[in-house]
Amino acid sequence: MKRLFNNQAGVTIIELLAAFLILSILLVTILGALLFGQKAIVGNDQKNNEAAIGQDYIDEIVTKISNGADPDSIDRAGTAAKGIAYSMDDSTLPGITPGTFNGDKWQTYPRQFYIVPYPGSVNGYNIYYRSYYNEGKDQINFTAFVKQ
Repeated sequence: MKRLFNNQAGVTIIELLAAFLILSILLVTILGALLFGQKAIVGNDQKNNEAAIGQDYIDEIVTKISNGADPDSIDRAGTAAKGIAYSMDDSTLPGITPGTFNGDKWQTYPRQFYIVPYPGSVNGYNIYYRSYYNEGKDQINFTAFVKQ
């Protein structure tokens, strides 16, 4: 009797390699998407944390000026636990350019602010605040007005 079909059971090595390759591509794609998502979430958390801290410091400076403090006397804001914001008008800080943000000093002064009189007849001040985060690659900027 002659066999009608040559039925061979099993899987060839080519089929195994093709299946392995397809599964590897799927796995790498899924892992890449998960890592990208995690990085985006961590980045947003850092940004939100720095923004909240910056808002606290702006509020602190506004309160001091509103209560009659001389803006030239405000050289720090914040606490050592949260980090200190430094006035870029403080003449005791070494190596800064007063009245401007010093991006090259972000490691020493990661949170910076300066206060300038508001132009015109209004007796007030503009407060400019910048916080560097993500190893100095990113920053948060605030501008506030306070009337004395």
